[in-house]
Amino acid sequence: MRQRWTATDVARWLRRRRKKRIALATGQMVSPGDPDFYGPEGHRGDEFPAGGCLIAVIIIAVIILGSCWVVFNDGEAEIIGSPPPTSASSSSSSSSSSSSPGSDATTGTEAPPVTPPPTTGDPVLDDVLQAIGLGGLDSTEKRELSDLVGDLIDSLLGVSPPYQGADVEIKRTIAILFEVDHVFQLNAFGNTVYPCGDTNPLVVCANEVLEMPAGEMLVVAVEMATDIPTASTERSYIYSIVFDSDGDGANDWVFNPPFEWDYFQGADRWYQAVYDHATGTWLVDLTQLTADGSFPQASEASAVRLVIDGPWVVWFIPTSEFGVYPAPFRVTAFGHDGFFSEASRGGDVMGADPTEPLVDPPTEPAFVSGD
Repeated sequence: MRQRWTATDVARWLRRRRKKRIALATGQMVSPGDPDFYGPEGHRGDEFPAGGCLIAVIIIAVIILGSCWVVFNDGEAEIIGSPPPTSASSSSSSSSSSSSPGSDATTGTEAPPVTPPPTTGDPVLDDVLQAIGLGGLDSTEKRELSDLVGDLIDSLLGVSPPYQGADVEIKRTIAILFEVDHVFQLNAFGNTVYPCGDTNPLVVCANEVLEMPAGEMLVVAVEMATDIPTASTERSYIYSIVFDSDGDGANDWVFNPPFEWDYFQGADRWYQAVYDHATGTWLVDLTQLTADGSFPQASEASAVRLVIDGPWVVWFIPTSEFGVYPAPFRVTAFGHDGFFSEASRGGDVMGADPTEPLVDPPTEPAFVSGD
């Protein structure tokens, strides 16, 4: 009569059965007296008593349950022995489960809808301004002026300019006044977002660059009829903005005959973005007329920053560079062959012609902080 096996016998039987299978699979010879092949008291390793099956099942179940005991609580699994959830995670889970989408988790009230800030209406110009945090524009903080298409002129009255390129055709001008703090100016112009000499987008500065000061900053964006070829090998360009910076008409520029449509007449401070296609270089040339209306030969130092992106010429000028503010202005565009030859030049001014009065800039600033 066979003896009843203990749990220890069952474990040994499992080990012997595994060894037997390995031996049969590899052709290994096993001695009949091998205790790992034959069980105790002459039992063969493949003989298993009826009661042993139940014991084996129980042992396997205990091993599985003992290695990982999972308790399900409110539909969430928690591993026994793991650290309890922190109060922060518990409160977060509780608040997230009790708050509906679009509501304030702290008060349970519906959160107000997010309204995008008003824009200039042009994605390229919006990108230029919003890259340095200038957004939230509305109609009271900007002045927009449309210009006629097909009204290119020469500085000689009555002469149709030979060059009629869309890259010197002014479509519209947007002027905005901002009041900015020192942190903003450092973030935007302290060799960060728009460093001098950058090419994507193109950033142009004066020969002698001054630090952009805190305070009021005039932004004037001029849209041309097409993208500006910033690296042209065929044509030179001059994109300008000119001001009556002191309110004194006695020292404003007066044209020299026969150039009755001189682009800069009536202004005493000239910011000119000059591109020389022979050298492939850009420079902002700043001229301040003297008290008698003549101009010095050397370009003045300035904190002005010019960004050209696509069809946009965007001027950033601190109003502290003017003698008085508001300082009326005019924008111009001009293309030539490098020698200002009459047979290959042409351009445009804001308005019908340069005999029109300069335009007043906005006077109500939008405050922008860099904090």
